[in-house]
Amino acid sequence: MRVLLLTTLLAWLTSPAYTQIPEPGETPASVSERQPGHSGISTLTHEAVLARPLDEVWELFNTAPGMMSWMVPFAHVDLTIGGVMETSYDPAAKLGDADNTRAEIISLDPGRMLSAWGAVPSQYAEARAEGGLWGVTHFEAIDPLHTRVTIRMLGWGAGPSWDAAYAFFVRGNAYYVDLLEDRFGDDDDEQSAAAEAMSALVGRSWEGAAAGSLHATAGPGAGRVVLRGEGGGGASLFVLGPDPETGALGVRGFLPDGSELRGAVGMAQGALELTCDHVTPDGQREPRTMLLTLRADGGLDIENVDARGHHHATSYAPVPR
Repeated sequence: MRVLLLTTLLAWLTSPAYTQIPEPGETPASVSERQPGHSGISTLTHEAVLARPLDEVWELFNTAPGMMSWMVPFAHVDLTIGGVMETSYDPAAKLGDADNTRAEIISLDPGRMLSAWGAVPSQYAEARAEGGLWGVTHFEAIDPLHTRVTIRMLGWGAGPSWDAAYAFFVRGNAYYVDLLEDRFGDDDDEQSAAAEAMSALVGRSWEGAAAGSLHATAGPGAGRVVLRGEGGGGASLFVLGPDPETGALGVRGFLPDGSELRGAVGMAQGALELTCDHVTPDGQREPRTMLLTLRADGGLDIENVDARGHHHATSYAPVPR
């Protein structure tokens, strides 16, 4: 999935250094157009989905470490109402330097929304004299691994200077698409389906005739799901979620006999597939696969396949919520 530029603030935070952006004729056709909004206010809107959890996307765009990880070598963020986001392409820059670029935060709902105001770049003198631009960015978790970001830039005027400023931001945004793709990589359809299947488990409980009970809850951490099992053989715990470094879905399970399961999460034949190493307390390993299928009636089927190809299936009935 191609990622569009996702930050209202880039227009101001990088404007002095847009030196490598495409020429006007290279602007991609997918860029949205200015549209009149409520009360006749002209609005430029972008909406996109990133293949990363909400918390990670928020930090990437609204914290100094996040910005410096992909956008600029210097950033300072005062994430408060009236606070300033200040950046520079000079690695030696310091807070308050005259050449730094600044945007002022207007409103804030942490993890959900940020709005900010910034001046039109100085090369568009007529537009700059008429006022600044402000933007509102909304962050929405679609599933544990995907975040929708909707950005609206407002305050556009009319006339040649405004038209040139608008084209400037569109071309600059197109340039930064490549930087975001380097950070996030391509979306993975199987991982997306697995994340959705994981989300569908949260908040549910099941009972097995001889296998005891299972309970699925969210967390800890963004995009994670915890499965707790209780039965005659003891308690078990499985944590499914994205790897903090790669974002790939994985699992770690702790079984009653002291052994562990460690591996990857994917999809197979419509079921969650856990492809694991079964690690015994003395360190021995053997491959094991588990398939988790959420039935239409809300029940859960779990099939275990060991290294010798032996299958063991367990069915759980849904417990009313």
